[in-house]
Amino acid sequence: MRVLIVTSRREQFGSWEEALQRAGVEVITAAPGRRDLYRALRAGAPDVVIVGDGDNPAVALEELRAVVARQHVGASVAFIISARRTRLPALATEAVDDVVDVNATPEEALVRVQRAAAQRDPSSIELGELVVCPAEAQVLLAGRRIPLSALQLRLLWHFALYPNRILTCEALGRRVWGSEAPASSRRVNICIRRLRERLGAFGRERLRSVVGQGYYLAVPETVAAATGRTSLAPRLQNRTEP
Repeated sequence: MRVLIVTSRREQFGSWEEALQRAGVEVITAAPGRRDLYRALRAGAPDVVIVGDGDNPAVALEELRAVVARQHVGASVAFIISARRTRLPALATEAVDDVVDVNATPEEALVRVQRAAAQRDPSSIELGELVVCPAEAQVLLAGRRIPLSALQLRLLWHFALYPNRILTCEALGRRVWGSEAPASSRRVNICIRRLRERLGAFGRERLRSVVGQGYYLAVPETVAAATGRTSLAPRLQNRTEP
């Protein structure tokens, strides 16, 4: 297993790094910033990325996702945010694999990393008649290939990763656009509208909005459960608007 720790305070994660290495994990560290990240990613795609506590770890996470996606297209990588305990509740609304106290014991950190690695995003997701495979840039709907732009594919992929989970425009902007996230929700809304059109009746019926909260991909709970996906994002509320 390969773990990448992104932090400007490497000494803060020294005990975690030692515990991971004792367990046979290859640990790579990098400072925030594209130059150092690209250097760290030359060795190959990490299985798990730990984002250290900074001024805005959620934003750092989405920029990091974009860098990893460009360097290793279709790689299955789990992301963990490490932050001070007081910040954990706010970060729990992010579409991330786990959040952990920066002062957690090395033993707990090892368990969290192992769990995140075991629950990584699959290389493809099948939700009933919808199949999304980003590594092959392919979307199938009832067996028929649906041509999507790279942006639309990334957008749909994030919805498929968290079925029946509300994703805000802000979170979608960071996850899909990375450091080039739009300043307002208008561009996100337009992209979702065009994605709905591409998906036809499925898009109009299943890509739904929740007033004042965001969007979600509606699928039967039995189908969502079959993917084995869990999320820390807010669950679907009662009031919805297609």
